[in-house]
Amino acid sequence: MKCKFCGSNLQIEDERCPYCGRPNPQYIKHRRAMQAYQEDYQNTKQEVLTHVSKLNRRSVRITIVAVLVALCAVALVLCFMGDEIRDARIERTIAANKETYAEQIQEYMAEVDPINLYEFGYRNRLTYSKAMDEYNKVFSISMYYQYFYNYTMELMTEGIHEKYETLEEKCEYMARYVENIYENRERQTYDKDYCYTEDKTAYMDAIVERTELLLKAYYGLSEEEIASVPTLSRARLTILLAEGYENE
Repeated sequence: MKCKFCGSNLQIEDERCPYCGRPNPQYIKHRRAMQAYQEDYQNTKQEVLTHVSKLNRRSVRITIVAVLVALCAVALVLCFMGDEIRDARIERTIAANKETYAEQIQEYMAEVDPINLYEFGYRNRLTYSKAMDEYNKVFSISMYYQYFYNYTMELMTEGIHEKYETLEEKCEYMARYVENIYENRERQTYDKDYCYTEDKTAYMDAIVERTELLLKAYYGLSEEEIASVPTLSRARLTILLAEGYENE
């Protein structure tokens, strides 16, 4: 499972992302499910105790143990298989509507609208769908652009709230998002051909251009500095963003 804010790996038991500290929505669902299982467990246990009260002590113990073991087994199966069953159902729905989803994605790509494209994909559970795997890089670069854009707008409109994040911490997040934007644009040897068709490559190039415009407009990076961004370390890029923000 991935963090919807920074893309880092998450466990379902993680209340917050260990990398960016943002809340994990799946944790709340998991906690509620476990609470429901616990309530069912307690209710069933009480029923068993009531109905077997006339049996001898040994029979009561055997019955209770057997029922509780069965309940625990069912609860474990539901806990571990519930998400898989739900995900399989969602995957079938996506596959059945693939053409409709693809048409909408293509429209967003033609308009170079990464924010709405990613929101559409995330809202409809397409971003990690095998049926929509050919748009994997498109979703990914759109997600990181959205993060970078939103963080930049927050920084420019609200400034730094040092109680929560320092300028360096905020700029480090943004440097990581810029890194990921460039990495998604560059095709790797293991990437599938259908992820880098002409239309998708043109879209990703346009996202990189928009990213560079933000770097120039809001952080004052020169043409030479922008040209060097793909080769910079994250630490160096963090420093450039922080210095650019302070000097603007």
